Amino acid sequence: MDRTRFIGGSDLGHIVNAPPYGCARKLWYQKRGIQPDYEIEFRGHLIRGTKLEPLIVEEYQERTGRKVRRTGSRFGEEDWQAGAMDRMIVGDERGPGVLECKTANERAFRSFMRDGLPLSYQLQIQWYMGLAGYKWGAFAILEPSNWRFETFEVSFDPSAYELVREMAVQFWSMVGGCGEPDRLPVSDKRCGKCEYRHSCQGSALLEAVDVDDTGDEIPALAALAEEYLQLRDVRDEAEEAMDSVKADAMKILGDRAGATCPGFRVLCKPQTPMRVDSKALKTKFPDVYKAVAKPSVSRPFRVFPA
Repeated sequence: MDRTRFIGGSDLGHIVNAPPYGCARKLWYQKRGIQPDYEIEFRGHLIRGTKLEPLIVEEYQERTGRKVRRTGSRFGEEDWQAGAMDRMIVGDERGPGVLECKTANERAFRSFMRDGLPLSYQLQIQWYMGLAGYKWGAFAILEPSNWRFETFEVSFDPSAYELVREMAVQFWSMVGGCGEPDRLPVSDKRCGKCEYRHSCQGSALLEAVDVDDTGDEIPALAALAEEYLQLRDVRDEAEEAMDSVKADAMKILGDRAGATCPGFRVLCKPQTPMRVDSKALKTKFPDVYKAVAKPSVSRPFRVFPA
């Protein structure tokens, strides 16, 4: 299916620049058929979602007792307004409903449980319900590593759908040549890995991080640089997951300095370390600061997409 010819449900998050991945300008390049500057990265999570979709559907039916079936694409008032829901829920007293199947890693699943579903998901299902004329829908979310499963039901909101439709109309006019979406700030993390980063931001990405161009090109570094960035993403994701778990635990602990639970001791004792205020030392006792200060030489290792 040629996705440059229509706006689909998964495009809505991009149109509103919904974090963490949405970008209207990137979508604008794609809809206009502009070739990316760099090879599109392999999206393993998309393949995972497609492969696991039948299992998610089966799990949803077993847990809710509802029946679902496949359905074709739905179209709006204009032929560029389209949507292909994962499944249609049947046999409910509210009438047919939209079923959207999603997979999530452990960090994202925990975030969904704590903060609710992301904006891109909410806009997507409102789009589908509006095009199909349904009054309700549901998400079936699977975290496959621990096989954690949850469902969220959503009611159709006419005002939300109308707002989504207006934004889609405005964006599609840009695809047709009436203007273009604004760029994200060059400091936004989404820009560094975007396949259109050169066409969109040019040299601004490198200037923003103050990278000196030495002119040396060493092809052997490419594989290591790519692996480094991938490992950094894994680290960042793990740190976010740890912070999320810690925040949940702190809520349970409250003002307690610690607690026990089956198999574990959890401590959260207040600590007040003493540190030297180097700025105050330099201001109040400049001679002392000069006497104790010494140079510190380092070579920070940094990798930035070109």
